Amino acid sequence: MVYWLVGLVIQIPFMFLLGLCQIFPSMYPIMGLAWAGFHQNLLINACGLWALEAAAQTFSVDDNPLQGLMNQMNVWFFAFTYAGVWLPVDDIIWPFRAFCYVLPYRWQMPAVAYAMLAHTDPYEGAHACDPVTLLAFDGPLNGTIVTCNPKTLDENGRGFYCDSSVAVTSCYGRTGKQILDSFGMTFMPIQSTDPDVGDDFWFPFAMLLVAMGLFFKVVHLILITKKCGQNAAVAAGQPGVASVTL
Repeated sequence: MVYWLVGLVIQIPFMFLLGLCQIFPSMYPIMGLAWAGFHQNLLINACGLWALEAAAQTFSVDDNPLQGLMNQMNVWFFAFTYAGVWLPVDDIIWPFRAFCYVLPYRWQMPAVAYAMLAHTDPYEGAHACDPVTLLAFDGPLNGTIVTCNPKTLDENGRGFYCDSSVAVTSCYGRTGKQILDSFGMTFMPIQSTDPDVGDDFWFPFAMLLVAMGLFFKVVHLILITKKCGQNAAVAAGQPGVASVTL
């Protein structure tokens, strides 16, 4: 138990350190992402790393180290494959769909995308427009009819259009949340809000990652307890081993 607890105490700050290396300085400040999402991004990545770290520690108890390594690789591969990004969750048949819900990337990817884009300022070259009348509210074509995208609306119910400075293939939205919804049309888990949890879905998703890590940690504790008990029984029953009472 002491070994297990010490390992847990050491792991947590190191997961945050690794999570920090993932996002700083590459995302903040090199990519220029909004700092308002920094703490969200750090927490989500640390929780996701810890879930996989706990799984690796569980598989390390295997008698065959190569088999333990392959088990961990399978978990990572399944988590990546069943993240819902490459294969929509609704298109995956049962019982394989269960992997989408019990492995970390299904929850980590949309939460990280939200932390990266939801807090950004309106992008240059994209402007608001009325999705019904198709009239532009601002920009170089203000007051005229434009090709207004009505599928991803902002918090005021307005669509967006892009001026000539932005290529059509790069026009995904004016706000970060509009861009998330545009990406979500192709990559299903990406979203600006969750229908069940709301706009702050990133935190419940992070807690799901913590729950996965705790599951593997409990299994790890059970396995090492069983392993140590077996070894102690074998050592106690070895012929020629004298017991000494002090």
